[in-house]
Amino acid sequence: MPTIRRLVMLYALAGVDCVDVAADVAVVAAARQGFEDAVRLARYLGHRHHRLADLPWLMISLNDSEDPHFRKAYFEAAHCPTDCDRPCETLCPTAAIQFTGMGQGGVIPNLCYGCGRCLAVCPINHIVAQSHQSKPEDFSPEGLSQIDAVEIHTQAGRQQEFADLWQRLTPWRSQLN
Repeated sequence: MPTIRRLVMLYALAGVDCVDVAADVAVVAAARQGFEDAVRLARYLGHRHHRLADLPWLMISLNDSEDPHFRKAYFEAAHCPTDCDRPCETLCPTAAIQFTGMGQGGVIPNLCYGCGRCLAVCPINHIVAQSHQSKPEDFSPEGLSQIDAVEIHTQAGRQQEFADLWQRLTPWRSQLN
């Protein structure tokens, strides 16, 4: 979360229009803290006109059904060969893959963002990508009130799924940009 907070602060100071973050309550909170840090730093540097209203939109992405952008790696560490040099663990950019002992460990879902690098390097093709759905119901009303925009991932032929998700966003649509 500290990295997200710093990145969002830097993006805000650089003047971006929108910051897209994971649909996760903790990530949204860290991003909002980053925005507040940007305002404080801008004021400290003498930019008195900088206000919270001048900040970029905070956007999350939701999906109406299975989507390749919404996946996480998964495997059973107990099925990994003991002589494997574990290239997945070394290659993982977020340290989401951790082995804690003989046959213990695996993917820490909160750290995995689904880049898929581990899938390609597993010597026994043991790692799979599991789809997940980001839903507005995962947020409290207060959490959703921190969001300015929503990007909905959908595909052709999913009109009903899209309509269902759009309907579930009704309580928050008036606040979205």
